[in-house]
Amino acid sequence: MPAPLMIMMAAVTLDGRIEPTPLGSRQDRRLLEEMRLGTGAGLMGAGTLRRANPVMAGPGDAPPPGRLRCIVTASGALPAERRLFTTGPRPVVFTAAAVRQRLAPLPATVVVVPEMRTGGLDLVAVRDWLAGAGVTRVLVEGGGGLNAGCLAQGLIDEILLTVVPCISGHRDAAALVRPWREGLRPLDAFTLRDCRRLHTGEVVLHYCRPPARPG
Repeated sequence: MPAPLMIMMAAVTLDGRIEPTPLGSRQDRRLLEEMRLGTGAGLMGAGTLRRANPVMAGPGDAPPPGRLRCIVTASGALPAERRLFTTGPRPVVFTAAAVRQRLAPLPATVVVVPEMRTGGLDLVAVRDWLAGAGVTRVLVEGGGGLNAGCLAQGLIDEILLTVVPCISGHRDAAALVRPWREGLRPLDAFTLRDCRRLHTGEVVLHYCRPPARPG
């Protein structure tokens, strides 16, 4: 199976924070819903699920039919009362073998993937599982830890970034990308494909990974 296209999407403040949530205008929210409608799976970190109550909805505030809603958790600490587990089809939870039993009571499909020696889960295995499920486009919906892991493992093909014209000012607000753990490789460069200014004053930036050079 060919690897699916991996698209990271986020709204950030002028100081690079993704909190306080929710960020972005209704117009930005519509862009997110349309991206969910146009992708076969959404990938979200457990921290984002714990801090908020997302259902990963498309237009009409309902999960798009047939779309996989996926959570990545190394710890297995997921709140069962979240709407993700009570609304729409069963989500998919990617986790480590050591904590699989902790997730057994959840109404979810639990998939075990290897752990990395540098910490965290093997997200290449997550991508490959989604490819095997027939997914061709994946929307990476944050937060900072998942974004960092996907970038560090070279999985992100495109970035859609909405810059919100405000300052977070929160000392502990999460950044777009969590600071690197020691040993992770540096970020690759991305090329700006498109830039749009919304009437709200927000700017939507579309970046793509350059094609690999021969050799």
